[in-house]
Amino acid sequence: MISANRKTTFDWITLGIFLSLLITGWFSIYSATSSFEGNFNIYDIQSPAVKQIIYLAVALTVFIIVQFIDIRFWHTVAYLIYGLGVLSLILVLIFGTVINGAKAWFNLGGFSFQPSELAKFGTILAVCSYLTYYKVSIKSITSRLTLIGIIFLPVFLILLQPDAGSALTFFSLFILC
Repeated sequence: MISANRKTTFDWITLGIFLSLLITGWFSIYSATSSFEGNFNIYDIQSPAVKQIIYLAVALTVFIIVQFIDIRFWHTVAYLIYGLGVLSLILVLIFGTVINGAKAWFNLGGFSFQPSELAKFGTILAVCSYLTYYKVSIKSITSRLTLIGIIFLPVFLILLQPDAGSALTFFSLFILC
């Protein structure tokens, strides 16, 4: 079980790493998409660099909010989010929109949603919850097979879309097994 004595504290090291990755990513996008004249118009909402600034602000806000959520909450909802991710991967195969050759998106008006992103989050939560809540031994073959099953189900559904790029991101979890 999870210790009830754990206090929620802000993780400054993770924030520093997160900000470093955000800034590095933004500079990469800016340098790849900026014109040779070097003109950068902060008011040009169509500019990839400006869009990325908006995404960064949203990501940073979500990151800070998530930092203050007690870890027990994530253990409580881990399998629910995992199940919703798997269900959305099944539904996208039936009702999804084909973009770039993969039936991997839901079109919701002017907004597109890729269920594999929810499945990634849910899978990570499910793996972490399984490893910590049940205090399993990673050396146990039963534990490894369970972890492989948790990871492989969304990978299989993503490969049916076919979306190899999203499926490849899951393979980093196989390193655990």
